[in-house]
Amino acid sequence: MTKGTGSDANPRDADRVTFEVEVHRGTVTVTRAEATGCDSIGLVVRTLETLAHQKSEDEVWLIDVATIKRWMGAVSEENERCALTAIGALRAAIIDAHVTARARGEVKT
Repeated sequence: MTKGTGSDANPRDADRVTFEVEVHRGTVTVTRAEATGCDSIGLVVRTLETLAHQKSEDEVWLIDVATIKRWMGAVSEENERCALTAIGALRAAIIDAHVTARARGEVKT
């Protein structure tokens, strides 16, 4: 199991999102999700956390704004920006887990 942390920000809405994940045998477990900023960011992050938790890395990489919109229903332009920020943070956490694993010699090239 390898842990990773990723953050992303949207200065336009003063949003900041941080995800912490554990990746074990290709399965992503969201261990922490934190959001600050506009009113919509918390809802978007909770939705993404639900969509990504205990899914394969491939499934998580396929989550996009359209996926979040389908789960949330009507999504404003502001929520789309929030979704992009949250997706960026989650993907950064997974990448961080891979970099950490590689640094420890846990991943063969």
